Amino acid sequence: LPGGSGLELAEELCRARRRLEVILATGGAAPDVTARSASMRVLEKPFSPDALLQAVEAALRRRAER
Repeated sequence: LPGGSGLELAEELCRARRRLEVILATGGAAPDVTARSASMRVLEKPFSPDALLQAVEAALRRRAER
């Protein structure tokens, strides 16, 4: 991304919209990335369609619980 990384964008989205669930797909997440935000989930590439589906379903469940 011009001027920043995908992680920086995801973090800004989480700060700006507290109820927004973010799923970040990354080629190599640092271990601390997953702890940065409760509303951000990280999928490390390559991931399966099932892993993506599970992440989306979990995000929708968390959103419905709020």
